[in-house]
Amino acid sequence: MADHLDDPTPVISAYLGEMVKVAVDDITRNGDYSPGDIRWCLTVPAIWDEWSMDRMRKAAVAAGLPADPARLLLIPEPDAAALYCDVVGTSTEEAQDGTLRSGLLRPGMRFLVVDCGGGTADLVSYQIEPDGAIEQLCRPSGGPFGAEYTTWGRDGFLLKALASRFGSEVDFEELHLTHSDQFAKLAAQWEYSRNTFTVDQQRPLLVDFPPRLYKLLGEEALLRLAAAQPDGVDDAIILPAEEVRAILDSVIDPILDRVDEQLARWDPPPAPGRAGDAAFLVGGFARSPYLRRRLEDYLRDRMPLRTTPRPERAVLFGAVHYCYDPTLLRARRAKYTYGCEANLPFADGDDPDQAFEDDTGVRKSPKRFLRFVAADEKVPVDREVCERLVPITKEQTSIRVDFYSTAEQDGRYSSDPGMKFVGTVEVSLAGAMDLPRLQRSVDIYMKFGEANIQVRAVNVTIGAAHETTLVFESVR
Repeated sequence: MADHLDDPTPVISAYLGEMVKVAVDDITRNGDYSPGDIRWCLTVPAIWDEWSMDRMRKAAVAAGLPADPARLLLIPEPDAAALYCDVVGTSTEEAQDGTLRSGLLRPGMRFLVVDCGGGTADLVSYQIEPDGAIEQLCRPSGGPFGAEYTTWGRDGFLLKALASRFGSEVDFEELHLTHSDQFAKLAAQWEYSRNTFTVDQQRPLLVDFPPRLYKLLGEEALLRLAAAQPDGVDDAIILPAEEVRAILDSVIDPILDRVDEQLARWDPPPAPGRAGDAAFLVGGFARSPYLRRRLEDYLRDRMPLRTTPRPERAVLFGAVHYCYDPTLLRARRAKYTYGCEANLPFADGDDPDQAFEDDTGVRKSPKRFLRFVAADEKVPVDREVCERLVPITKEQTSIRVDFYSTAEQDGRYSSDPGMKFVGTVEVSLAGAMDLPRLQRSVDIYMKFGEANIQVRAVNVTIGAAHETTLVFESVR
């Protein structure tokens, strides 16, 4: 999400606002539907943290999309791709009689979705349950290993391959700022050639300069380029096959590491003789024959690699299926352990120097971590986790709840190494202040099965539900 911005919400909101106008005009043109009849679904990378999810939802609402979670759905991209795979099947694996194999329609089948798009690579494992519903096998993984990093990444075509040929003769950063359209054409030339490159290819790739950009390079720069390339070619970049492999592998090698990370969590592990296990490659980068072959070879002794008929549209079409029926995906795995800071009864292992007695004489340990859900725990999409809290002092008129996350399975204190402050909720105790302190209880409900965390609070003593907002802080 626009890493150079402290808060990209306004930019995203402006973009979504234009998309919303076009979509609403198209859907309502014939008078059959009104804006209130529309359910919206936004797809997001699986590696996003809660801060990014929260900002995306805020940006969507500011753009004119409904605030109602039932009408504005967020779904991680590999989840959408998994639904698409389940519905349309696959096209690359053929049976012995030449017919296409069926898709993910068999209960018990386990599969890994490798979603390689432009900005990220997201990997998630799933299983088809007996009733046909899809459940995540383990928490997602991935990272900034999308196709665009072969173009704009530190080891990519524009930042490394060009720099190695021109050195300081050309200020490509300045040229990009002043002639971005020409750089976009150069990037498109590279990406077209990249998507034809194969594992066994020995001939170099040729990437032509757009004419206007070529004229801007200058005589000295062109002489340097000609001296660095075969036959003195100066109007195109000649990329030897080994250099192309190095550029592609700078992105693909981390993807293969994440494949191992996912499959290490399978129980039992994948095996060639186990029927049903498979991997599915989707996303725009799936068009690269080099990526497909490397993944296929890497998985050869564990499971077959398959692709969908239109891998670049898998996320889009899957999101439509999810928007139509969100129950298709029944359970996810928590990416992190989530909990809140609380004053809990003193227990063995707590710091006695920090302990205190409350007004009833009960010894308490402050800043303890009260876990709601553990990392990698299976969480049904309709399940809420509840913990009951009471104020610490008689004078409190509200309860402030600070939430934390950690990659560990649990934690003792909110200050433990690896704990990250996520956000806060404050719940009013109005209407219960005339009751004894221990009766002013508040139930905090957290729902983890959706793409983003939902929170609600109930003042138990008076039976009132309070609207609460979990204000996420950046944990990046």
